[in-house]
Amino acid sequence: MMSPEEIRWGAKYITLIICNVVALYHVYYFYKKTQKLRDEVMEKDKIIYEKEKLIQKLSSSGGFYSSISE
Repeated sequence: MMSPEEIRWGAKYITLIICNVVALYHVYYFYKKTQKLRDEVMEKDKIIYEKEKLIQKLSSSGGFYSSISE
């Protein structure tokens, strides 16, 4: 039979393990969330870059945007 001291030690140990698992879950959750947000921002930046590149190409070739600026 386990002594009360051993039971308290075991309970503290199990509580510590549970707290660490919960903390690791939160770290993983926020990592995935920030990774998803980063991917969304990168996709939007790519779209903006492509639009700016197209506008620059049109304005340098005498397209629609160059006639507006005149």
